[in-house]
Amino acid sequence: MRYAIQHIFLTDNEGKPLSERKLPSHHLVEAVEVDGAISALVATQNAAFMGPIQHFSSSRAQAIALRDRTVFVLDAVAGSDA
Repeated sequence: MRYAIQHIFLTDNEGKPLSERKLPSHHLVEAVEVDGAISALVATQNAAFMGPIQHFSSSRAQAIALRDRTVFVLDAVAGSDA
């Protein structure tokens, strides 16, 4: 299944909260389930999870991750396989 993931930054490279929200970047990830899609993107970002993946339905989930000092949210939702 294909998952659309929004990559939303919460802090800058110094770990300080952003004074202005940046536009999120978007990624498409192929995975069997939503956890796999989020885990794959965290791995490609050389990041680490900051807690568990939060599930909102069988096809939607969010996770908070950390890369160096930058904190970001990944918001994944099932997309079309077409």
